[in-house]
Amino acid sequence: MTGTSCCSYQRSNRFTFDYHLIPSPRNKHRTMSISNVSELGRGVAEISNMLTISRIHTALMAISNMRKDLFLRFDEIIPERIHISDLGKGVAGISSMLTLTRIHNAVAACSSMRKLLMLSKDYSLKREAFGNRLYNYPLHVQTLARLETEVRAATLFVFQAVSLLSKQESGKATGDELHLLRILTPLIKLYTGKQAMSVSSEGLESFGGQGYIEETGLPNFLRDAQVLTIWEGTTNILSLDVLRCISKSNGQALISLKNDVDQKLSRTPSELSKEAEKLQMALKSVLQFVTTNQGNLDVLTFAARDLSYSLSRIYMGTLMIEHTASCEMSPVDIHACKRWCEQQLSLVSNHDQYSKQSSDMDKELVYG
Repeated sequence: MTGTSCCSYQRSNRFTFDYHLIPSPRNKHRTMSISNVSELGRGVAEISNMLTISRIHTALMAISNMRKDLFLRFDEIIPERIHISDLGKGVAGISSMLTLTRIHNAVAACSSMRKLLMLSKDYSLKREAFGNRLYNYPLHVQTLARLETEVRAATLFVFQAVSLLSKQESGKATGDELHLLRILTPLIKLYTGKQAMSVSSEGLESFGGQGYIEETGLPNFLRDAQVLTIWEGTTNILSLDVLRCISKSNGQALISLKNDVDQKLSRTPSELSKEAEKLQMALKSVLQFVTTNQGNLDVLTFAARDLSYSLSRIYMGTLMIEHTASCEMSPVDIHACKRWCEQQLSLVSNHDQYSKQSSDMDKELVYG
């Protein structure tokens, strides 16, 4: 077996082949090597000159002379070897790991956004411009308020999945909760990754020129945020995974999501009734779109990203209303809910935006 793969370098002996990390010509100062003696084969890796190389060691690894039945040996010396998967079943064999890594990715996105926003708010209390401090300008505060709304929604979204994961691992999850976790996992990863990019960009801008100066450390937020949309599945790949989830569950994943939204919004306070109604109408629109096109895979595939964004926004808004209702109706929480629901919640429609003609024109627009 011979091949190449991209992997994140970790200080671990959990490999069944000898390998050495060889610095590339452009990174001669980055000497990293580690070896683990094994009779199974050998691999060679070269450090790649990537966007985040100064913070995340990433290597391209070429593996040769490997036995096709790959094994994994733990750090501890144990006689048994654990079979990873059958040939051609690798992705299915690591699917449970993908749930964890995608949730970790979303947690990283939330923590990065929150930290940058805290720094930006602190900066606005001290920085003076045109004879006044930034926090006294409504336009600047409005910008930060929009970022705050994004971070609040993302945090509720992620920890809803964390709660469901806890139930799954303890064996206490219901069937609906398992379906919900399955569909939420790609959704939280793809949507919070995109949020991290936009929030990081806007957050850096709130510092003015300081946000672009390496010595401040602020550019790292934007540089690191970019990888959150890439590894563990890009936005388009995860959107297709959402479709796969719906298809393999015969629509039960969507039904479980709808049931959860209905249950959470059933306790909506009167102050947020309009927002709850808007969420319900948006969800109805999405479900109608999927039902209408359930036999048209081309349309659903074309609409996969818009569908995923729509489900994410609707569910995040639902969680914000539920949170507000459980926290004694704080005026700030109510305002955050209203802000979230101001945006377009459903991006899909039954019009011609996903037609073959539209697809052909997109190709002409890009490559014409």
